[in-house]
Amino acid sequence: MNNDLRIEDNYLVIDCGEIGYKLRMLEANRIRGLLRLEIREQDDSRRLYYDISSMETFDSIVGSRTLQMDDIRALILSISRTVRNLENYLLDADDLIIDRKYMYISGDRLEPVFCCCPGHGKKFSAGLSSLLQDLLGMVDSTDRSAVVSIYSLYQMSMKSTYGMEDLVDIVNRNTMDTEKGKIKESDSSVRETVQYKDDNLEVISVSGVDDEDSRTAGDMDELYTSLNADPKKYHFGMRNKKQDEENNTKKKKGLGFLR
Repeated sequence: MNNDLRIEDNYLVIDCGEIGYKLRMLEANRIRGLLRLEIREQDDSRRLYYDISSMETFDSIVGSRTLQMDDIRALILSISRTVRNLENYLLDADDLIIDRKYMYISGDRLEPVFCCCPGHGKKFSAGLSSLLQDLLGMVDSTDRSAVVSIYSLYQMSMKSTYGMEDLVDIVNRNTMDTEKGKIKESDSSVRETVQYKDDNLEVISVSGVDDEDSRTAGDMDELYTSLNADPKKYHFGMRNKKQDEENNTKKKKGLGFLR
């Protein structure tokens, strides 16, 4: 596979060699979470045209804002759903290009649409770990859940073996509504409920998570405090939403630049 990706009009274009069953499967089906593919063949030339009409790159979206917990949750659930959808069409996660420059957003939520290109040459796990590492410094430092989640996700992605369910568990545990004591969940397929003890918000049970893997609110506070105290120790610098908005204002006035 020639990895020379380029933009032509409203298409992401990739030169291709042999057209296998996976590419035919992608062209013949409309798969949720994937860019629509059209294969164009002329003489000995074969090119893959992915429709990106009316979409913005993931990179341009996250580069102009700080990420909140809802953003991180939407991203992970979107990736998880897409990976599950692939299995129904004899495709696998390694066929996805996990690169923020070639992931696209078509709505208000941070739910990317992916380019699926079998044989592109990069493992899903490597791409996801690289993406999460990039996002470490884009999280709003005042959003405790977002900070703890993105660091935990990155840690998990560095393990030799893990599953998407592990990443979903992380965002579910950290998307807490302390007033109601429930996980905020719009996707009924991955719902978990948290119970708290007294007023100290100690987690005493989390459905769908092993006891030994449950993290107390105190543990999260400790991690959040340490991350804020010395972000360089963890190889990233967190962004502050208020500072980000001020930087955007200054940029518009010609007085400064985004960090």
